[in-house]
Amino acid sequence: MKALNTFKNMKGTQYDFIGLLAFITPWNVNSKTKMYCFEWCAHILGMGTKTRITPERLLAHLHILKQNQSG
Repeated sequence: MKALNTFKNMKGTQYDFIGLLAFITPWNVNSKTKMYCFEWCAHILGMGTKTRITPERLLAHLHILKQNQSG
């Protein structure tokens, strides 16, 4: 339900092509109005956006969630 509500609130948000440059440049290029796919997923999972979200950080977070549910 949270994902659906978030989708409704963020529907139409543009893809952050410029923000992807932050992964290959030393500059922190981040848009407050645009997102990339794994940033959106991290938002749904409650990771927040205070630090740069990378696919690796998202995967690590998912791994921790899975461990917490298993044990």
